[in-house]
Amino acid sequence: MGYKKIPTKDLTRLEWLELRREGIGGSDASVVMGENPYRSILQLWEEKTGRKEITDEGNEYTYWGTLMEDVIRHEFMKRTGLKVRQNDYVA
Repeated sequence: MGYKKIPTKDLTRLEWLELRREGIGGSDASVVMGENPYRSILQLWEEKTGRKEITDEGNEYTYWGTLMEDVIRHEFMKRTGLKVRQNDYVA
């Protein structure tokens, strides 16, 4: 069984957030495992099933994380020698 790659390069932030609703991503994993003190499994279920409206609220952490993503990726590669690929799609 294969999977479909959906391009994200030209999506708005809100379109990208809507697309994320369709699956479980890395930021959802800690919620699924019961290890996220900021979101419950019930909140995640409400988000993924459309019972909770998608908002682009963000916070100080998500702001800086998004802003610094390229810098962090390059520094990680420099320090570890590992290659990190940036993909403009979700699968």
